[in-house]
Amino acid sequence: MTVTLIFSLVVSRFAGAAISYRAAGLGNNAGGATTLNVSKPSGAQDGDILIAVISVRGGTSTTITPPAGWTLINSNDSTTILKSSVFWKQSSASDDSIYTFSFNSSQKASGVISGYSGVDTVSSPVNAQNSQVNASSTSMTAPDVTTTVTNTMVIAAYSTATGTTMTAGSSMSLRGQDASTGGSAATRTTSGLQDIIQPTTGSTGTKTMTTGTAAVNIGHTIALKPAASVSQVGYRFFDNTDSTSVTTAIAAKDTAASVSSGVPFRLRINLGVSSSEGSALAGLTYKLQYALRGADNSCDTSFTSESYADVLTSATPVRFYNNVTPSNGAAYLTNASDPTRSGVTAVGQTYNEDNPISVTTSTPAGQDMLWDIALMTSGVSAGEHYCLRVVKESTGATLNGGYSVIPEVAIVAATVTQANYRWYSNADSTTPGSVLAAQDTAAYSVAAGTPIRLRQRLAVDTASLGINQDFKLQYAERSGICDTSFSGEMFYDVNNPGGENQSVTANSTIVSENTSYGTFSWTSPQNAAGEDSTYAQLAGATTGSYYLQSSQHGFNIRPDATISGIELKVRVYYEGYDASDSNVRLAKAGIPVGTNHATSASFSYMSPAYYTYGSPTDLWGTTWTPSEINDTNFGGMFSGWTSDSVPVGTLYVDNMQIVVYYTVPDIIKFYDNVTPTNAASISSIGSDPTNGVRGTIYQSYQEVNLFSASTVVAAGSDGLWDFALATDSSVAGKTYCLRMVKSDGGLLDTYTNIPEISFASAGGPTLDQKTRGGQAVVDGVKSPYSF
Repeated sequence: MTVTLIFSLVVSRFAGAAISYRAAGLGNNAGGATTLNVSKPSGAQDGDILIAVISVRGGTSTTITPPAGWTLINSNDSTTILKSSVFWKQSSASDDSIYTFSFNSSQKASGVISGYSGVDTVSSPVNAQNSQVNASSTSMTAPDVTTTVTNTMVIAAYSTATGTTMTAGSSMSLRGQDASTGGSAATRTTSGLQDIIQPTTGSTGTKTMTTGTAAVNIGHTIALKPAASVSQVGYRFFDNTDSTSVTTAIAAKDTAASVSSGVPFRLRINLGVSSSEGSALAGLTYKLQYALRGADNSCDTSFTSESYADVLTSATPVRFYNNVTPSNGAAYLTNASDPTRSGVTAVGQTYNEDNPISVTTSTPAGQDMLWDIALMTSGVSAGEHYCLRVVKESTGATLNGGYSVIPEVAIVAATVTQANYRWYSNADSTTPGSVLAAQDTAAYSVAAGTPIRLRQRLAVDTASLGINQDFKLQYAERSGICDTSFSGEMFYDVNNPGGENQSVTANSTIVSENTSYGTFSWTSPQNAAGEDSTYAQLAGATTGSYYLQSSQHGFNIRPDATISGIELKVRVYYEGYDASDSNVRLAKAGIPVGTNHATSASFSYMSPAYYTYGSPTDLWGTTWTPSEINDTNFGGMFSGWTSDSVPVGTLYVDNMQIVVYYTVPDIIKFYDNVTPTNAASISSIGSDPTNGVRGTIYQSYQEVNLFSASTVVAAGSDGLWDFALATDSSVAGKTYCLRMVKSDGGLLDTYTNIPEISFASAGGPTLDQKTRGGQAVVDGVKSPYSF
């Protein structure tokens, strides 16, 4: 793999991970009931942790049953007067807006639910908890607890056996309070909740809150532990191997690298767990995303110009690659070139060929996590750059610890040269038969109709040639010589077996109104060009409308083709009473020709659908040549009508599409041998064409056009293909040149050798073959023609 290093300067972006208060919900059951409804905190997000304090009269004789999904943290009673319980739940978008708590008897009750983001959701969110019962007082105390992680959210929740108001303690933030009603204040309950962040581990101390009225009360202390603060801190690109191990780094640590489309590569990425937060526990899941680099030409950590999407196993420009041997999720195998940080322990996680990317080994705070990801690009263009990042798998949210580096790959294209070749006789095998000519030498006096084989090399330079780069084989009757400038030759694709019958479909790009028929005008006729759900409209046309005339379909049918049929497809619907066609023809050189194919059948009502006129064998009452089809003024002509009954009809046309069916001469085509299958692997033979000291990467045996590299060809090496070919009798006495081109017909970067083959005429060698010193070659033995 040829590598170009690209250095990107990025600015670290760390959003300090911490627990944040979201909102609070309140509730009371007025004068008493067997249930209590408490509102869900407004703005609560998936993954938030909700803490509920429920205060209910009855003390030890009362039981509280929470809604589904709530977990008890602790509960306490003040004799038979007051019960106070604290619960937690992970918020979900599917939750109702009200949570209903139930009691075993009708009691006055109140409650507060407070929501928090940034809390550990992998294990229990609670780091420490306790509760205590307090004697009647206006000062309520929540007990001391000892935290074992930093940056906990310390929550003090209270219940008092009276209806009153609560005031937060020193440095505490009051998040919510609510009281039951009915009867005297002494028969009610009041619930309240306050909180504070504790940056260090250790004792929280007691937390107090005051009330306006003295009563027995209960205090709870809950310390929530923060989610692990995870940051994207390092990466490195490697060549791919069919293993969980990697070998050659293709760029320095934290440095962008260049890759070719279709060439698998590996990304080893490092996520750091902050030393000031909790651990990254087994079970956390992330996913990899990609983005085309934005207009600022930087894969920056602010993502200001990029639009990120999930990396998939197919369809995305950057996609996962499935190696044959290792399994997705296999254990990470360390390498001396891993993107580790000095002085920081790195915990290897997994090898990945798909999302999600999971934490399989818990990683303590202050250490890093490493993943090995197999990737490939496809359908990308040279010069494009792609950025990569890891986000949370469940929500797609960015990492809470931020990003200090963004992996970047630049797409580079291989330089491909059609190099050396050799002709062989055919054999029913992936190994060809005897040689027909020396390397890079034309084969002469080959019998017309006889299957033959061509082994052809493509030399690859600058960058590797990927496995998704498609090519096709073309031929031309020689004009002068088979030279690399292709001057005088008209090249055509080599047909597939049975591929002489072909078709091509093209939408209209221009639609205009032609007044040679009809009396009613269309609104916005150009809207009938291309299927885009914009419509040319016709209303109140009780007789035929003017033609909608399509043109510039962009056909490019080869000049030796025979046109066998044409279809015009109109995407149309109507509203109102009724609508149909009036006159449907084709345009030759912009003039209506042939038979009228209108059917007068009603179109689809309110739902667009294609209506087809003509068939694969219908020439519309005239004759056609490829040049007439390729003319920009060739197209379809469509006239419609609408009913004037109530409701008055309106006709809508979205697209005018033409399908042309034609046959091409079966001059040179691929040959289907009985035993070998198309695209089968090939191996070396002693007579293979060579290219100096350059290595050979054997590709495939081909019986069908449009083929690609089955194995990556590294820069400085050649790929070699084996083509099985056949001809019809028309080649007798003629000479042909062959070349490989890109799948879209574009030329390769360079051609140094053009395979040439000359076919014997019915009466023996031609004058040209004689003057060129034609020779028959059988089993490597050359036999000059006799004159």
